[in-house]
Amino acid sequence: MERVLYEGTTYYLQFPSNDPNTIKNALALAGIEDSVSWNRHNPVATLRVVNRIGLIRLFGKEYDIRSEKFLESETGIRQFEIVLNDLASLSRHILFSPNAAPSANRIHGPELNQPSLLERFNYYRQTCFKNDHRSGLAELVDQIVRNPHGQLIDEHIRDHIWNSKKPSRQTLKSLFQHDQSFARLPATHPLAVSRPGLRIAGTAEILFPLKALRSRGTVSVDTAENRFIKHVLLDVENVCRSVLNTKLLSGALLDQCYELLNLSRSLLRLRFFQDIGCLHSIPFSSPTLGGRNGYRDLYRIFMRSRMGAKHLFEDMVDDALIVELKDVSLLYEYWVFYKISAILLKPGALYLSRSAIVKEGRIVNAAVVSDGEWTVHFNRTYNRKPNGSYSLRLRPDIVIERVVAAGTPTSVHVLDAKYKSVEYASNDANGDSLFKAIRVVEPSDIHKMHCYIDAIEGVKTASAIYPGNKFVFYPRNRSAPPAAASTEIDELSGVGAVPLMPGAPNDDFSAFLAMLKSEADFP
Repeated sequence: MERVLYEGTTYYLQFPSNDPNTIKNALALAGIEDSVSWNRHNPVATLRVVNRIGLIRLFGKEYDIRSEKFLESETGIRQFEIVLNDLASLSRHILFSPNAAPSANRIHGPELNQPSLLERFNYYRQTCFKNDHRSGLAELVDQIVRNPHGQLIDEHIRDHIWNSKKPSRQTLKSLFQHDQSFARLPATHPLAVSRPGLRIAGTAEILFPLKALRSRGTVSVDTAENRFIKHVLLDVENVCRSVLNTKLLSGALLDQCYELLNLSRSLLRLRFFQDIGCLHSIPFSSPTLGGRNGYRDLYRIFMRSRMGAKHLFEDMVDDALIVELKDVSLLYEYWVFYKISAILLKPGALYLSRSAIVKEGRIVNAAVVSDGEWTVHFNRTYNRKPNGSYSLRLRPDIVIERVVAAGTPTSVHVLDAKYKSVEYASNDANGDSLFKAIRVVEPSDIHKMHCYIDAIEGVKTASAIYPGNKFVFYPRNRSAPPAAASTEIDELSGVGAVPLMPGAPNDDFSAFLAMLKSEADFP
């Protein structure tokens, strides 16, 4: 395709139309509203697609958005397909543990993409009733009702007109409503001055309105967070009704289904939910859903009820058919995770768990894979606690641990996937070109590795895995020089950067993982 654009690069667009609505609709259809900066009075705009590859169609023309960081000769769509195919190959030797899902009684196969209706009911019945170890649905809703999330809003009340300190449009409209009260004042009254429109025809008097709407602040519980809680209760009710319609349940399971249905309906009849509207979108980045008692628990229950046992990247396989621009940054993170797991773990390693978390304002997957000797974590959370972070919450992309027989990790290494690099020109001594492009790690990513190794207890090495060309490792021992290859590392303690690109030999990466596996040979 002749129109080739590279993600992360800024381009100029000249629109064939000056109509702002036409331009806006065209950008929306192309899915690049957030990537274009333009003034509605200017037909020239800037386009910069970040961390997305694929195909866009704009004003009848097609543009190939591709990555410069790997497989440069391939189209953006082919780049995405090649990495997805490699992910499918890398994941073949990872099996699903029966306990990989949120409930041990849910049975899964690798082919399952979404939990079935019965699975969702089975999970809800195990989590919504109170037992000795956890609160039930009623107790969680009670926590919310006693300490609800609220927001300050303006409401208008009818009051004496002299109390309207800051008149609004609603205030002016209310002056002449049909139920308004007026006072008859002489035309010489100060309130009648410069108000000829209020004069009574044929008299020397005016009508002066006495009441008006004024705004005041009040706290409303009709927030996105509370709408989400109502949505969860409606979802529980809907799952129970749908299961009953299948007529597959009997005995104790049927009784539990009716009990859960009645419980959800009784909670929805609470006065608290009568003033709460319908949910339009889940506020994934809400601190309330992530941290407040009751909200946090129901958020986790809802998200886990919708997860089946499947590989992390399978959602991207489904989206590939309908989404023109693909998230190459997230794809790279998944690919690095599976690449590490395939090299480090023995065939037949098990998915021990998978969950969903909020990371940097978006919902992301978290997973744990192990072969009994090594464990690989994806998006592991380290809170402030022993064996965690000593400061803020941290979530490195990938953490690998060597585990002893008792289940205690003997070593911890952070491998953080970074889909970014810095390009510079270097002398091409062996090639035909005068210069060749070299990609190195961004200094800020090395700084981030210092954060992990300093804050997280037990971390021996922290390395940025990035699509580049240069390996570097900085040992803690300041007397030792930085290593430009794994073979130059004398002490397995420090920070660094390891290049890893789809479609490349990646010898530095393989050598570094082999070094981690044989870390017993290091002091």
